[in-house]
This record gives sequence, C-alpha cells and structure tokens, in this order.
Amino acid sequence: MSKKILFVSGVDFKEKSIQVIRKTPQAYVDRGWEVDYLVLRDVSKKGNYYYEKPIYPEGVNVYRHSYLLSFLLDIVPFQLLRAILNKIISYFGVFQLVFYANRLLKLNNYAVVYGYEHIGTRAVSLLKKFGRVKNKVLVSRFQGTWMSLYYKNKRYLKLLLNIDFYLAMRFKSDLCIMTDDGTQGDFIMRKIQPNHPDFRFWVNGVDQPKADAKLVSTIDQKYQLNGSISLVSVSRLEGWKRVDRVIDIVRLFCEQYPEYKNQLTYLIVGEGVHRQKLEEQVKAYKLTNQIHFVGAVPNFQVSSYLKACDVFMSFYDLSNVGNPLLEAIRMQKVIMTLSNGDTAKWITHKKTGFIYPDDKDFSSDVVADLAMLIENPDLKTDLIAELNSFSATHLWTWKERFDEEVRVVESKLIC
Repeated sequence: MSKKILFVSGVDFKEKSIQVIRKTPQAYVDRGWEVDYLVLRDVSKKGNYYYEKPIYPEGVNVYRHSYLLSFLLDIVPFQLLRAILNKIISYFGVFQLVFYANRLLKLNNYAVVYGYEHIGTRAVSLLKKFGRVKNKVLVSRFQGTWMSLYYKNKRYLKLLLNIDFYLAMRFKSDLCIMTDDGTQGDFIMRKIQPNHPDFRFWVNGVDQPKADAKLVSTIDQKYQLNGSISLVSVSRLEGWKRVDRVIDIVRLFCEQYPEYKNQLTYLIVGEGVHRQKLEEQVKAYKLTNQIHFVGAVPNFQVSSYLKACDVFMSFYDLSNVGNPLLEAIRMQKVIMTLSNGDTAKWITHKKTGFIYPDDKDFSSDVVADLAMLIENPDLKTDLIAELNSFSATHLWTWKERFDEEVRVVESKLIC
C-alpha cells in the first residue's frame, strides 16, 4: 500500500504558537510519506491568524481555503453574536472540508486519512458515512478539550452547545490520539466513547532548548534584567489564558514589597485580541516600568526569552500543561502555576515548582513565594535540580513522540 496521507483540518499552521500543528505533517514527510494537507483558514481580524502569514511546510502539499463567512466576524459588534456566528461558521466548515476532501480522494490513492481536531474529524466521519474512505486507515486527533471541565462542573448547557465536539469524539476511527495537555481528555473520552478500538493519550514532545546567546543578551539589555527577578509568560492573549492574573500579582507584589519593586520585571510574550485590555490594565496600575508587552515572536525565539528570565508564570483557567510550560521545564525555569486539570502531575509545590489551588485567592501566596525567591537564592537551585530529575523520565523529544505515532499508524496499514 502507498505511503500517502491526507490531513483534513480546521486549524491552520502557526509560526508563533502551537507548533504541533505544523510538526505533525512534517513528521510524516521526514519518515518517507507523501503528505497532502487540506485546511480551512480563519481570515477575520478577530481570530488567531490575523498576525500570522500563511505557512507552507517543506514537503507538504497544502490545499488551503477560507472559512465561509469568517470575514463577518469583523463586522458583528457583540461578543455573544460573534460566538454564535463562529459556531455556525465551524458547522459550515465541516461540509467545506467534506467537499474539498472528496475532490482530493477522487484524484489520489491515500492509505491514511487523518482528521485534525473536531472540525477535521467530523469531516472524516461524514466521508466514512458517505463511503468515500473505504479500506483506508482513519485517524482522529485532538489537542485537548474543555469537555472534561464542563462535564465535571455539570455545565450541561456548555456541553449541549459543544455537541460538535461530542460527535467528533464519538467517531470510531482506527486510531484516536488525544494530547495529554492537562485538560483530562482521557477522562471525557472514556465517558463519550469507552469502546474506541485504539485510543492513545500522549504528551507533546519538547526538544532540548537552543537559546540564541546574542538574542538573550539583547533581551537582557533591552529590559534591564540583570540584577532583577524576571517573570515571563508565553501564550496567546485570550481571556482564558488569564495574563491579567499575573498583572494583578505584580501589582500586589509591588505594593507589599516596595523595596523590591525596581527589581521585578515581567515580560508578556504573545499576541491576541485581549492585548489592548491588558495594556490598559497595566497603565491603570502604573506598572509600565515593570511590565512589558513583547508581542508575538517566532517559535524558535521563545527559548531565548525563557532563558533570559527566571520564573515562568502560567495561570490559565483550564489547564496549564501546554507546550510553553513543558518548554519552560526544559529550560530549567522556576514554575509558578495553578493546580487545575492535570497540572499537578507535573509540578509539586515547593519541590519542582510552585503550584496553587485554583479554588481560592492565591495571589498573596504567589507574592510571598516571589519574595522568598529573592531572599533565598538557594531555593531556585533546589527547585530546578528536582525539576530536571523529574523531566528526565517524563518528557519526550519531538522525534520520540512522532516516531511512536508513525509506528502505530504504519502498523495498521494493510500490505
């Protein structure tokens, strides 16, 4: 059987975040596969791609189309209406992908059809119902999910509104891969599809860091990090990423420890629709000397920003075990985060980092621990030593991660 694969995806490649989207098809190219990647792109200025140029990974045949009506998201004035419109657009997107994928299936003999995230997976499930993917290995892939949180908190309206995610997870593909990103996707999969023939729950890979010494020096000089305690966060500037929490922590720290105010710097790496709101928050607190918006940076530069700073801050609403946290672990950073999702699998309080309950006001505790780091430099050394020992046995490189995925997929091919 030919080693030719068709990816069907509702999420496009990104240069400045979520590298696994691009790394996945490239991994198949690197292992001798012929790869076609069918993808829909959000062209609105309210989405996650307005600051990203279209990417064409080497060796990957990209078939890119725009979501129907996505331009309307720039016109609709109210957030609720935009959310409704976005859901409608995503439903249209499933049928767009079915249409375009069917044309490619007529022209190519694919061994594997790979549905990426819920829109891509729904499209592949419909192609199966229409008899268009017979004798092909079908893969469904999810990067994580909010569904576990909705289920555990009995937010039944949210579950109902995300029926499209439910239907995607119900699909009995030959292989389902869920990223172990701390959102407990394995829990909800066991509830929705307990009889899936082959479900894999894998953490993303993280390569050994390659910081650019010149860039690190430039960052040090630009933000005057030498002699200070420096904080950094790396994320899209969206509401649930809760960068505002870190800004509140910096404000409280400066109020409670004014003698250290000029020793504290916080770099916000990332871009998004909430940037203006966050900038206004910083100005209102009069912290423009302490807090700096770096903006979006290419992924290969992220390690240099992590290298330049002391403490990685991540206080998301849902789960904090994304690639930024794993990269910060590789970079031997002190971690400060929340105990939600499966984050506690990675961070043990005052052993491998600092992790705080998300069901109470934790700001004062974070502030006290930041002061402790300044006053007790040996604490940082001890934390990093424990973190390195833990990560040595729990982190994959990207090569290890994709070697395992491709091995499993190829084992399902009928020769």
